Amino acid sequence: MSVMAASSNKRGRILGSRGGKVRAKALVTGRPKAILARHHTSMGCGETAMNRLWMATSAMALVLLGVHLTACKQSSDPAASEDIPIGVYLSLSGANADFGVTTKNGIDLAVEEINAAGGIGGKKIRVIAKDTRSKPEEAQTVAKQLATQDKVVAAIGSVESGQSIKAAPVFQEAGIPMVSPSSTNPDVTKQGDRIFRVCYLDDFQGQACADFAFKDMKATKAGLLYAADDDYSKGLAGFFREHFKKLGGEIVAEATFQGDVSEFKDQVSAVAAKEPALVFVPVYYSKIGLIAREFRKQGFKGPLLGGDGWESETTTTPKTPIPRFRAISRVTARSSRRSPTASQRWAMTLFTPSSRPSSWGAAPAATRSQRACARSGVSRV
Repeated sequence: MSVMAASSNKRGRILGSRGGKVRAKALVTGRPKAILARHHTSMGCGETAMNRLWMATSAMALVLLGVHLTACKQSSDPAASEDIPIGVYLSLSGANADFGVTTKNGIDLAVEEINAAGGIGGKKIRVIAKDTRSKPEEAQTVAKQLATQDKVVAAIGSVESGQSIKAAPVFQEAGIPMVSPSSTNPDVTKQGDRIFRVCYLDDFQGQACADFAFKDMKATKAGLLYAADDDYSKGLAGFFREHFKKLGGEIVAEATFQGDVSEFKDQVSAVAAKEPALVFVPVYYSKIGLIAREFRKQGFKGPLLGGDGWESETTTTPKTPIPRFRAISRVTARSSRRSPTASQRWAMTLFTPSSRPSSWGAAPAATRSQRACARSGVSRV
């Protein structure tokens, strides 16, 4: 059984893989290109840990644009704060901790370099980080703490769409700008005019996955397995379903789960019984290994397809029971063939010690985060 992940971004580019020959193909869907990589029958694409460093620094750059004038205004007030408090809320523990930890690394890197260069208007940035414990409800709680107790002037978070949707109204009501580095559900930025993101949206990602399934994989029958209580998973499944049907495909089976479960026998059995050509499983990395193993255990030999939520260094470690998952490719907002700079290599060594030169590609450098932000196509639609 092959396990695949499809993702997309503006002006995307394949940045590297390990072992074997990688064949890349861009799907032009009338919107930005979706880049998909294949290694034999296994394929992976999405936000790697280093790409999340880049997205985090892009989010930081956008936040700094918003607080610069405020800092300058406060500098004339003797009673003004000696620093600029910026709130960060991420999954630093729990099921999706890899998302939060790698993103926090990117934020810390950007802040360290900015402060070393003199800060903003002579003031240093002070990061106030809160752990959401991978729970949407906790995101709302810590957002209130950041807004009312810590008095932050801007906020960065979260990676997961469900958390951002819960926290966004809090910051909107408080008049505090919030920037998500990678929440892809369209509803995130519908919470108000102070809510932003630096990534693509799931309507595009779902369409790209459906295009790949129907046009490239020649699948006319697909199954769906997703988390019914998660905004990202449910939303991406819906966009895939909608576009796959428009293309002429049929969704022959759907199964859902809720909560932090680790047993998927019944859901897999229900989907596999309908014999779909492939199964779209838009879940986070903490679930896909268990789901993939259950599909193999029950004899399903078709490919599994997923989105950017699959991507994590832990997805491809020996401890993860995903069969034949051998290649990881990255999507960035700018195509570049230049070798990584010394600062890029230093950042990758610091935060991703398992990285090798073959996978450095166009690793993002925090020293260019402001220009990277401008290239990323900030979306608030």
